[in-house]
Amino acid sequence: MLHVASVLAILGDFHFMRLHTRVGSAAIAFLLLMTLAPAAATALESSSAESFQDWDVPRNQASAATTSVESAAAVDPTPVYRFWSPVYQAHFFTTDVAERDAINARWSNIWTYEGPRYTAFSTQVAGTIPLYRFWSAQLNGHFYTADVSERDAVIARWPDTWSYEGVAYYVYPNTTSTPDTVPVARFWSSVSQHHFYTASVTERDGVIRNWSATWSYEGDNFRVPAAGVPVDQPPAPNPGPSQPGNPGDTKNCSDFRNYAEAKSWFDTYYPYYGDIAKLDGNNDGIPCESLPGAP
Repeated sequence: MLHVASVLAILGDFHFMRLHTRVGSAAIAFLLLMTLAPAAATALESSSAESFQDWDVPRNQASAATTSVESAAAVDPTPVYRFWSPVYQAHFFTTDVAERDAINARWSNIWTYEGPRYTAFSTQVAGTIPLYRFWSAQLNGHFYTADVSERDAVIARWPDTWSYEGVAYYVYPNTTSTPDTVPVARFWSSVSQHHFYTASVTERDGVIRNWSATWSYEGDNFRVPAAGVPVDQPPAPNPGPSQPGNPGDTKNCSDFRNYAEAKSWFDTYYPYYGDIAKLDGNNDGIPCESLPGAP
């Protein structure tokens, strides 16, 4: 069983240098396109122009301000809800019911609800530590860590890539002596450029066995109450062996016979390169609106 600190000791700065390299060099075209593509932001906005990011930051800032420590016996753990985005090839976790409901109501076309995956504490109880949360508008995903050194390194080195949102919720450290807890494993995908977390041994082993080319196992990140882990964990979505190559600005709407063909091509490349062929002139997520079959 690997403690996060052990992983960092083994890898040193390699993991962060790898992320920094992607952000700073090899993937700079991807990041610029994702940053400049208005459709990426538009897809995550409601009719009132309130974005997913704008909505949830105040909640996390308030959570980060919670400093009192209560007895674990006096506080019941709360479910941690998980979402999967086939658009961004990323997972999102929250204990906030209002945040869960808002995502289901406003962005169900972006985020697929997977239900509660484990439990944690919304306020700090004895023996727990904060789980810190970051958001990247460039990578369209969240990052979670219970390691203070890792948190500080991300804040210091990549403030332009990762925005610190504060405490997501409270968990047990890997070194806890609290009985009836289970580890939460962490994976990294260089394909989707996101992390994946699971408290299910079955799900963890399935990812290692079936998708090791896509998801690299980084060890156990923290621990949570064993009683909160459902037995019917779904398999982690697999983003595939590799992302498609950049097609460049090589298509016009006239190259497609109908809207379905244009939308299929658009959806294949948009998560990685944005509207690379400029098929969505008004940035509403609907390419080639003049073609037959367009909504």
